[in-house]
Amino acid sequence: MKVPFLDLKAQYESIKDEINEAIQKVLDSCAFAGGPFVEEFEKNFRIVWENPQLTNKRLKLFWISVGNEDFLYKQTAEFMNVLKEKNINFKSMITDGGHTWMNMKKFMEASSQLLFR
Repeated sequence: MKVPFLDLKAQYESIKDEINEAIQKVLDSCAFAGGPFVEEFEKNFRIVWENPQLTNKRLKLFWISVGNEDFLYKQTAEFMNVLKEKNINFKSMITDGGHTWMNMKKFMEASSQLLFR
């Protein structure tokens, strides 16, 4: 089976206006932390927490990966703990190192093996 490469530029182009508009709203309101955008996200994301059985049924793969020296490691570990508490299935990979292209390569290789089974 031939699997095409992921064309992120084409994906971005298809939603570019929507993304730029959302970013501009945040910048214009100076709502960088908390505020109406976080509230809206939490409202929309609530179904994931409230119905973990449905979440698990709908997701083929919920993949989380991070390096143990990544500046996002602590938040990622906390997020994985919340998912465990809520009984939401996910696969994870924690590597040595930080937020690097070498780790991204490892993450992409490992996760793509799971997607195309």
